[in-house]
Amino acid sequence: MAQLEEQAVIGDSEKKECAENLLELPLEIRALRNLQLETKEIHSEFFRKIYELEIEFQKKHEAVFQKRRDIVNGICIPRTGTESVGPQDEATPGAGIPRFWSNVLSSTLFEIQKSDRPILEHLTDVRARNKPFSELGFVLEFDFSPNEYFENETLTKEYYYTCSFGGEMVHQCPKIYKSIGCEIKWKDGKTVPSDSFFNFFRTKTETEETPGNDETFGMSNDFEMGYFIKERVIPRAVLFYNEHFRIDDPPLRSELSYSTCEPISPTMSMLADAGSSCMNKSTNTSILCDSSSNSGQ
Repeated sequence: MAQLEEQAVIGDSEKKECAENLLELPLEIRALRNLQLETKEIHSEFFRKIYELEIEFQKKHEAVFQKRRDIVNGICIPRTGTESVGPQDEATPGAGIPRFWSNVLSSTLFEIQKSDRPILEHLTDVRARNKPFSELGFVLEFDFSPNEYFENETLTKEYYYTCSFGGEMVHQCPKIYKSIGCEIKWKDGKTVPSDSFFNFFRTKTETEETPGNDETFGMSNDFEMGYFIKERVIPRAVLFYNEHFRIDDPPLRSELSYSTCEPISPTMSMLADAGSSCMNKSTNTSILCDSSSNSGQ
């Protein structure tokens, strides 16, 4: 208790000193600082509205992706273009597209190992959804058909952004600071090597130290891969499947980079237009940089 009281006294002292320093500034500078705070509030409101808009349009994306899911898994037979018939007669089920997501992930993610592919053949869908603004983040969901490897029907990975709305002079746009994985309930005798893609489902935080020399699923790579799946792999899955449709062929990933993926979501793309950047490896976990840094250009 005494320690907490001492910290409170120190905090009040620092605030008092800061206020005294501000009073020593010229009146014009103090006025400009107040205008800077107004700019920050506008930017904060802008980000909030864009994020809420993305959640609103997420429902439209989900409706389209549900149709894709039905076609991939043989639930409905496509007619032409985006049209499809209703549920199929059980006597004449459609073939669907076997190993669709297995091929897509194998063609786009460096971390997919040969030992992962038989498991991924049971992957039926991959989805991403934004959390409410109060939680600020997104969830990746991987659905699997019944298989001999684990009990889970769905594997999840949740990502959380940190975003400054406090007393700083500028609005700090989001960066991912934590991810929460899920427990994979492996069946008896089923294990995966240390470099398996399924280690992606472990929990990560920005303060976590990666043990040993394991760089494959280090913190920054984990965050970048999650964002890459959300922003590029899921919306463009059929394009990656079309280009690399043979699972026996080595993945051609030379044109892909987690650090250079362009943003697709409204939150990311519109803020990028304001001077932000997408997954710069020099900043590791940073999703968006402070757009005020370019305000003088």
